[in-house]
Amino acid sequence: MNSKQIRSTAIATGAASLLFLGSGVAAQAAPAGPGTEPTDPYEADQAAAEKCDGLTGQEAFDKKADDLPDADDGHYTWTADSGMADTEHYDPCDGLSAITVSYATDEGVPAGSPGYFIVMLFHDGEYLGTDTAEAYEWTPQIERVDEDTLDVEYPYGHRDDAVGPEGTTESTFTWDEASDSVEHSGEF
Repeated sequence: MNSKQIRSTAIATGAASLLFLGSGVAAQAAPAGPGTEPTDPYEADQAAAEKCDGLTGQEAFDKKADDLPDADDGHYTWTADSGMADTEHYDPCDGLSAITVSYATDEGVPAGSPGYFIVMLFHDGEYLGTDTAEAYEWTPQIERVDEDTLDVEYPYGHRDDAVGPEGTTESTFTWDEASDSVEHSGEF
């Protein structure tokens, strides 16, 4: 190799290194493009809140947890603020979204108990109230129909009668823009 070839090779290698390093930095700094959504639920929650200039699901729960009713099963007092919030169905951009709240006692969730739950409802990130007046046993299952509609399946039954719930009922909650309220259909 002559000196001209060595210099060209060195320049090409240096340029390729800079290009590689520069593209790595650019790739890290570049915002996610269309179709690339955060896979971590916390990151997705943060991204939605920033997009709509609202609260994250956890922030929305924390802000209103003290407003939720306590539950008393005769042995324990169950509270929302000692439990946890499932923010999977919360989106401050949606016409109707939900946070499922798992209640707990001061000692946690007693063994063999199905626990107590309530669903907080939100319109465009603003807290509307809960799906029911009181917390209930067993975990409800929520399915998003569209940005204004949620289907909720409520298990029911007595924990003394069986290992699991006796059955389920279904309700649909829909944000109605005309009446500026949530419409409910189905059973609890």
